[in-house]
Amino acid sequence: MSRSGVQRNLLKLMEHTEVDLRSPHDISSQMESVIQMQKTGKVERKKVSTGNVLFVVSGAFSGLEEIIGRRLNRGAMGFRLSEAQGESDEEEENTDLLKHLRSEDLIEYGFESEFIGRLPVTAVLSSLECGDLLEILRSPRCSVILSKKRDFRAYGIDVDFTDDALSLLAQSAYEEHTGARGLVSAVERVLLAYECKLPSVDIDSFTVTAEVVEQPKEGLQSLLLEGSLHTFVRKFRESHNLGLSFDDDAVLLVKEMAVESGDMPLQLCERLFADYGHGLKLLEFEEFEITADVLRDPSQSLNDLIKSLYHGQT
Repeated sequence: MSRSGVQRNLLKLMEHTEVDLRSPHDISSQMESVIQMQKTGKVERKKVSTGNVLFVVSGAFSGLEEIIGRRLNRGAMGFRLSEAQGESDEEEENTDLLKHLRSEDLIEYGFESEFIGRLPVTAVLSSLECGDLLEILRSPRCSVILSKKRDFRAYGIDVDFTDDALSLLAQSAYEEHTGARGLVSAVERVLLAYECKLPSVDIDSFTVTAEVVEQPKEGLQSLLLEGSLHTFVRKFRESHNLGLSFDDDAVLLVKEMAVESGDMPLQLCERLFADYGHGLKLLEFEEFEITADVLRDPSQSLNDLIKSLYHGQT
């Protein structure tokens, strides 16, 4: 169907009329009519009135500003509008041109005059600035942030955002020049990997900071390390009824060793401390702190502890 044909078909809908909800050419509608005829002996026509329907026609309408510019330049003594105004940003100039929109421009663009006549109000929307996008993210009802929080909460993880992080996300979305839709892309680009990997470790909350937005991979690795160590400590206590902890130097060393070996921190610790459950019970430990020295040679450290115990008894 041609562009004009589509518009003419819409004319009837845009007037106060009743429209059948069933199409006579639709197979499902035909089957529904047959079933209704068998049950009731008649076919009830389902209709909807368009009298109270608000029709909104929206779009980018690429090239419309050129039509407006040509019309405005007819009285500009041969000078282009941009030359008369001086140099300006192309996007701002296009927005300024659209503010001079008339029905004749839309007709020249390709709309039927009868169709335009049924759209009495026109509005030009300016591009969202970075501050506008930030205001959207800060809103308590921001669907982008609320949706992401719900996604993480489904895994038992509470997530929060700092204002600096929201500012960087807004800037990232603004650079895409896709309006508010860019907010979804900006948030997903940072947090998609977090949503995939964090549920596998013991993490019940985390905060999206500016550092996380700027370096999402590094932030994820830190959280995975923290969560993996929590998971290892929890499993160790459940299996052996013994408490473990890592000092700060040991935490950093676990991260380095995991990168070198290519293992996840959880699997690395399970392999390194496989004998510690039996050994610490033998030593009658209830709590044990893992230091960097212990981590460098777990077997030797455990042997030294056992030797010191027996030497103390002799």
